Amino acid sequence: MGGRLDTRIQFLSKAQVDDGLRREDVYQPHGQKVWASKEDASADEVFRAGQDATHLVARFRVKKTAFTSSITAAHRLRSGAQEFEILGIKEVSGRGRILEITAIAKVSA
Repeated sequence: MGGRLDTRIQFLSKAQVDDGLRREDVYQPHGQKVWASKEDASADEVFRAGQDATHLVARFRVKKTAFTSSITAAHRLRSGAQEFEILGIKEVSGRGRILEITAIAKVSA
């Protein structure tokens, strides 16, 4: 994976919105956008209940900061128009200054 942090990503956190009639969970921007490198890991087609969807698995690398260290699998991230669920976060071997985030996005066919 290249080390170039050339993609802007936005982390998202879950919030509950109440419009007076119902409560709904939505994901809203969390903190500032950060620079990341992105590598597509795989794209798998899944067929369930007559629907087909493509799942895109990607790995994002970000600089380790107090903010990025606070990100968990409960958050999501947005890269361009795609929203990703975070599957896992680990420190990349070396000096411990880089975090690797594995995430999955569902893309309707």
